Amino acid sequence: MNITRFVTRGVIPLSALALLSTALVLGVQSPSVAPVETRGTPAVVRDHSVPVTVAADRVHVAPQAHDHDEEADSGVTGPDVDTVVAELPETVVEPFSMLGVTWKSGLVLADTVVQARWRADGTWTAWSDLDIEPYEEGTPGTEPVWVGRADAAAIRVLSSADAEPAGVALSTIDPGKSPTLTPTAETVATTSGVSQPTVITRSQWGAKEGSSCDSPIYGSSTKGVVVHHTAGSNSYSKSQSASIVKSTQAYHTNSRNWCDIGYNFLVDKYGQVFEGRKGGVTKSVRAAHSGNGTVNEQTAGISLMGTFETTAPSNEMKAALVKLAAWKLALHGDPAKGTYSIGGVTLNRIAGHRNVVSTACPGAKVYAWLTSTSSTGLRSQVEKAMEEGGSAEPLPTPTGLTATGQTLSSVSLDWSDVEGAEKYHVKASTSSSMSSPTYGKFTESKGTVTGLTPGKKYYFSVVVVDPERNVRLSEYSGAPYPTAETPAATTPTGLKATSATSTSLSFDWDDVVGAEKYHVKVSTSSTLSPPTFGKFTESKGTVTGLTPGKKYYFAVVVVDPERNVRLSDYTSSPYPSEVLPLKDPAAGKMSTPTGLEATSATSTSLSFDWDDVVGAEKYHVKVSTSSTLSSPTFGKFTESKGTVTGLTPGKKYYFAVVVVDPERNVRLSDYTSSPYPSAVTPTGKLPTPTGLKATAATSTSLSFDWDDVVGAEKYHVKVSTSSTLSPPTFGKFTESKGTVTGLTPGKKYYFAVVVVDPERNVRLSDYTSSPYPSAVTPTGKMSTPTGLEATAATSTSLSFDWDDVVGAEKYHVKVSTSSTLSPRRSGSSLRARGP
Repeated sequence: MNITRFVTRGVIPLSALALLSTALVLGVQSPSVAPVETRGTPAVVRDHSVPVTVAADRVHVAPQAHDHDEEADSGVTGPDVDTVVAELPETVVEPFSMLGVTWKSGLVLADTVVQARWRADGTWTAWSDLDIEPYEEGTPGTEPVWVGRADAAAIRVLSSADAEPAGVALSTIDPGKSPTLTPTAETVATTSGVSQPTVITRSQWGAKEGSSCDSPIYGSSTKGVVVHHTAGSNSYSKSQSASIVKSTQAYHTNSRNWCDIGYNFLVDKYGQVFEGRKGGVTKSVRAAHSGNGTVNEQTAGISLMGTFETTAPSNEMKAALVKLAAWKLALHGDPAKGTYSIGGVTLNRIAGHRNVVSTACPGAKVYAWLTSTSSTGLRSQVEKAMEEGGSAEPLPTPTGLTATGQTLSSVSLDWSDVEGAEKYHVKASTSSSMSSPTYGKFTESKGTVTGLTPGKKYYFSVVVVDPERNVRLSEYSGAPYPTAETPAATTPTGLKATSATSTSLSFDWDDVVGAEKYHVKVSTSSTLSPPTFGKFTESKGTVTGLTPGKKYYFAVVVVDPERNVRLSDYTSSPYPSEVLPLKDPAAGKMSTPTGLEATSATSTSLSFDWDDVVGAEKYHVKVSTSSTLSSPTFGKFTESKGTVTGLTPGKKYYFAVVVVDPERNVRLSDYTSSPYPSAVTPTGKLPTPTGLKATAATSTSLSFDWDDVVGAEKYHVKVSTSSTLSPPTFGKFTESKGTVTGLTPGKKYYFAVVVVDPERNVRLSDYTSSPYPSAVTPTGKMSTPTGLEATAATSTSLSFDWDDVVGAEKYHVKVSTSSTLSPRRSGSSLRARGP
């Protein structure tokens, strides 16, 4: 039986004894309580630093892990790497339900595996790979993983042996309480001929508001749907889904530094649809789901909650996705099948994340369903749902369609007004059968279709559509279709560098008729690989961020202003070139620093001073125990002096200094030359402490005092019941006295003291020698209390009084209806009397 302990008052509710006894004998359960609607509480994100392993201490592991999809086979899901470059050992943290890992820099996504394990219900899981997906903005990191409820975690990051990660952090998320979900009834959207599915709104699932996403960015239209999976657990209850969505938003905003959750919609395995990024479910809201900015802005990102590499989505999830995709495509006048070009890629109207960037998302099982050409495939089911969505009153077919002008990537058209028409769609195709078309959407009987290919013959057809429901109100204008040809893009000519700074080149070239955007490619290689790019809307521009003193080659190309695809060839080799000046063109380089000398030394550091170099903003000092300065330690300073730490006591160090660029960390001068100046770090050994004695003792502690050691900043006291001080208990102190706790009553303890380095915790002196002084902890048993009596009584309580016991801080009073005090009820008091 649990015994209730009263901390501040000795009151025992006697009526509880009878109730408790009845419950034990009869097995009575507490009555169930009707659920109370809650407004929810915010999710809490806690970040935990993941230490980066020192290169010399890195270990290799077999990076085998299981997928957090419980039905998945175990095995490596990431690249073939095995070097642990960052690791958080098993660490107890505040309870959490979701975790993810982020970093600031130093990891190549294609060469990195992040693994996690966690403790739930006292049991540690095996290692799990966390999905890493390409990102457009914010902080790099993994997909978050729902773990249910855990209270400890371990992380390891595997990458190439030379990886230098920085800012690696584990984020644990406690979702808090989610609001009670009261989904509204399904409605038929007035803006579409297809029924809008029931959507759980942001306010219903407890979205956090108040960010830059409060002013959403909208695309010109929604051209398609991109399907994802969250890559999290498939083991969650229906009531947990809102918590998963809320935790995902917290991770995306707090850890990935996005302004809101990355998806436009999320669908759980029970068929529930959740509103994602703020801005309105009927609008083209820019999200952060694909890793491609244009795709994010002009598609709807729908994420299925779970991992679907080997586990198939539930029927409820599939049905909800079909209904949601059909409604969203119909809303914006898009078909379920066919392709379109966007953000430099060509996508199906319903595409997987892996079609946009290199990733396994949305999982093999979902992707197989998505790409299936059978009647049960996702695209066919969405097409069917759209066809069954509604009908409208027909209007006359538009006539008089003609091309009025063209550019490299667009054609302008005009046609006769249709009485009663408020919106038109124009279909453009390079095929006379109008297959694989590009669409333009217009509110008057003229417009420009963009995103076309230069030098191509296009066929056109126009139709009237309902402005609210985006369903056809007429037939398309028929064959023979009017045509127009986009002019071919010519390769730019006359490219030349017009000016140069130490970090930039300015260019000029001849205009290309019809060109609206150019890319200039710049490289230190005559093959232009790897390049730096400049993007310009006129035939001139400046490329920045280059390296002083380097020879750069360059070329220019015409690109589509919307799709960023090439419309011409690059100017051909041999490429023109230009050499950038150094920071000080008159001198060629900055002056080599002079006057370098060591000004002071400790056992683990050297301080330096040297003459200022005019114009220098940053210096690097190289320090080594080798006269050739091999295997050096570096110090980085913004003035002509500084201290290099982390050195070894008693070593002779050689050193040199150089001027560096403050932004790009490249050398702007030569290093000071050999023979290099040198200095020796003192051994750092300090005198052995004296005068150690025990000054006080309790049953579980000993207090000590000893003589100060000049220069000592930290001491360790070793305490043991053995005269050989083995095994010991340690106390760590910053002055020549202190108390070691956690000892055993009635034991004889021996002790010794030593001086240690305050930063590296290595010994700077010898321990005091044997025979070691000793002291005995008292047994700690106190006198039995006397004078116990009842001082007052009510119908449900008794008040007591008794004599103080010297040194006592807490008492327990045992009360029972039995003369043997069993069963009993106990109360606690911090004083010897009182109710």
